[in-house]
Amino acid sequence: MTRSLCILATILLLGSCVTAPGADDRGEIWWVFFADKGPRAQDDARLLGQARAFSPDVWARRARGGGAAMPDIHDAPLWEPYVDAAGEYGTLRHRSRWLNAVSMRLSPSGRDAVAALPFVREVRPVAVAHRASIGPPVGPVSEIRHRPIDSRGRDLLYGASLGQLTEIDVPPVHALGFTGNRVRFMMLDTGFRKDHEAFAQSHILDAWDFVFGDGEVQNEPDDAENQHNHGTSTWGAAGGFAPDVCIGPGYGATFVLAKTEDIRSETRAEEDNYVAALEMADALGVVLTSASLNYVCFDDDFCYEYEDKDGDTAVITRAVDIAASRGILCVNSQGNYGQGVGTLGTPADADSMVAVGAVDSLNQITGFSASGPTYDGRTKPEVVARGLSTFCPHASAVDAYTHTSGTSLSTPLVSGATALLLEAHPEWGPMDAREALLQTADRADAPDNQYGWGRISAASAIEWTPVLYPMPFSLLDPPDSSTATTSRPTLLWRASDDPDAEEPITYVIEIQDVNGPLNLWHVDAGTDTSAVLSFPLPADGVYTWEVLAEDRDGYRRTSRETFTLFGPPASSVPAAVLSGPRLTCSPNPFVSEVRFRITSPIDADALEWAVYDPLGRRVATGHARSHDGVFQAEWDGRTPEGRRGHPGVYFLEARIGPQLVRETLLLLRD
Repeated sequence: MTRSLCILATILLLGSCVTAPGADDRGEIWWVFFADKGPRAQDDARLLGQARAFSPDVWARRARGGGAAMPDIHDAPLWEPYVDAAGEYGTLRHRSRWLNAVSMRLSPSGRDAVAALPFVREVRPVAVAHRASIGPPVGPVSEIRHRPIDSRGRDLLYGASLGQLTEIDVPPVHALGFTGNRVRFMMLDTGFRKDHEAFAQSHILDAWDFVFGDGEVQNEPDDAENQHNHGTSTWGAAGGFAPDVCIGPGYGATFVLAKTEDIRSETRAEEDNYVAALEMADALGVVLTSASLNYVCFDDDFCYEYEDKDGDTAVITRAVDIAASRGILCVNSQGNYGQGVGTLGTPADADSMVAVGAVDSLNQITGFSASGPTYDGRTKPEVVARGLSTFCPHASAVDAYTHTSGTSLSTPLVSGATALLLEAHPEWGPMDAREALLQTADRADAPDNQYGWGRISAASAIEWTPVLYPMPFSLLDPPDSSTATTSRPTLLWRASDDPDAEEPITYVIEIQDVNGPLNLWHVDAGTDTSAVLSFPLPADGVYTWEVLAEDRDGYRRTSRETFTLFGPPASSVPAAVLSGPRLTCSPNPFVSEVRFRITSPIDADALEWAVYDPLGRRVATGHARSHDGVFQAEWDGRTPEGRRGHPGVYFLEARIGPQLVRETLLLLRD
């Protein structure tokens, strides 16, 4: 589903709202950095609004990244009076809450006027991108038609992509059942031919065109004919799924597509598009990004020198580091600038990312692959994969494929493989995944500035630490988008396994009323892989259902799929009414104690509640008795051992019979 990023940012109150370039194209594009975020206090209501704006997945990702699961200054929106005052002198392009800046098209006089504003800290030009361009097709573009095969993780037929995946040990990982499932993965590129057959089964969470400011990332009438060629090839190399022809390592991931580059002019793509895309990724719960772009020069022909490639100077490099602090791993091409000291582009110089060089099928470095070190002496690239004669989809037809070359193609092979690691290890943050890739690559004992730590091994990287979570499993019946024939349907799924023990797995079904978000039900299935609903499903409704597998140690994995189920026709079953409980918490945010009050239409005497931290660890539990249909309880912010919880975001769950209700809590410092 595609949505407007402007609307999304307004809802979030956090602000990376994209404005399509205005009609006034005079002048150059500049970053305008503000001195602060305005003279307002950090009030509790605003903090809670920021906490609620992001989903539990976002807070879990941030906690895994080593950062505090607490809204901070980077989440706060820009101070609108500053934006309005600067906007009087030019055309607004993007807002960045992370950088406390806006990008604008300004005339020379407008630039001087903005720089003189008392609340403006700095004005600097916006860097433009040079693609880590792919070479011409090696031989003619082929049009290969095939019979689609719905293989999910086992006995895949890789076609011409077999070699490039075997070189980085992807097939054994697919054979274990890992496909990148439920890993939110952003591709940043020129655009994407979504109707290519390689993406027929792709799950696209969202998409945004940062060039035209709309939700269409496939070619539009004003695009150059080859606009979406580059992105189609990189996305296909990372996550395409065309059995017998071409398969990408992370084909089961959930994709967010960001069209950030305009190839119609020498301007190419500006770094503010990349920054805006990263902030969009943050809001959508993305854990992994892949970009085959480098930012080197500016509109006024000034270019970054070698001393600027120090991991701290380039705006886009700073944005990548902020993304990493929020639990997002950025994978970026090293660049196609050839061998030589420090030929890498930005943001490949960031110390928190995985920069990717290119080798051939014999694991020899290519002549075009850029080299390190960074100016401050760090080894670059981090790793390599095949970037010479890599097989991938081609945008010239819906069933076209080709062999082509560039660090643009080695990068998505690495990012697609990384999606497998993050599925296998939900506990890993970005630096964990990065370290696993580096320490298991084939030159880890002697890294250098051509190969980095060497060619990756997805299989070895997954084994860098033991797999703790239950193995992936699928839903079976009722199939997706089916209509229940009874008010108490039987739900069926495949079994999971505990990878580090032979203990039985237990299962819980969660059912959500699509049209009534307060209606959430759960069914404990024990160790069975099927269950009959313990309550009548309301007729004529629309519901989603999924299953959670949990091992003895409390590690939980959600089923690969979330299926839609339509309730039975009202005429065929007795009417069933299950309105959801109502939960209120006060005070929230809180310092010493939060009280909660639950009302429920269910006739029950007792209620169970629990508080979870962002990583899903239970930190408090309790019971409450009913008094005239009202349950009341409180949490003092402490664990069962009596320790005060860390300040940050928590989630309260209250269960009454089959019904479940959740609320976001924010624990403040003393």
